[in-house]
Amino acid sequence: MKALIIAAHGSRKKDADLQILELTARIRARLQECFDRIEPAFLQFSKPALEHMLEELVLAGADRVVFFTFFISSGSHISSDIPKLINGARQKFPSTEFVLTRHLGIIEGLEELICREITAGL
Repeated sequence: MKALIIAAHGSRKKDADLQILELTARIRARLQECFDRIEPAFLQFSKPALEHMLEELVLAGADRVVFFTFFISSGSHISSDIPKLINGARQKFPSTEFVLTRHLGIIEGLEELICREITAGL
């Protein structure tokens, strides 16, 4: 089974987390043929917690888990926390492949989306 986790920071504000849940649903609709499961997960303040979702997917039979990190910059979550979590998962579940994509902020074309949004109302 192939699984995708959309990893986000999490917020004390439920509306902020709802945006991630809605984004995940839209991604699920577009990538449903590529992945058996596509789930949101959060690093802080919100549930499901990233480490719990990772374990849930592996125990459900995922042999490949892809992480897309919905972060703009490479702060400590991107540079340390998430890689550490994935390295621990690799040791705990050696028969599962874990793939970490580039985080949102360094994906080519992002500036085009931003400029299009800025200039849309001009």
